[in-house]
Amino acid sequence: MNLLDDHLVDVLLDAAAMGVNVVEREGISFAHPARFILVGTMNPEEGELRPQLLDRFGLCVEVTGLNNLDARMAVVERRLAFERDPRPLPPAGRLSSKPSASPF
Repeated sequence: MNLLDDHLVDVLLDAAAMGVNVVEREGISFAHPARFILVGTMNPEEGELRPQLLDRFGLCVEVTGLNNLDARMAVVERRLAFERDPRPLPPAGRLSSKPSASPF
């Protein structure tokens, strides 16, 4: 989000505030309803968000990488298990590295 051009941020903020998006090209103007949820990512090392945009987010999550090899392997194992059987998996603490007859 922090790498978006200022003009694009202004258009997004206007559409969100007014509930209408206006597209103008070559003398033609078209307006349509603009009810949307904005989902985005950013890297704080690449700059800050404009305050007008920051207060539009209802939820902010900070994601960090896993440095522990065992934890990284557990994530991959859970993902592979989900690909084999997409039914809900048990909580991560209940998984073991040994295969079992039942995932529960």
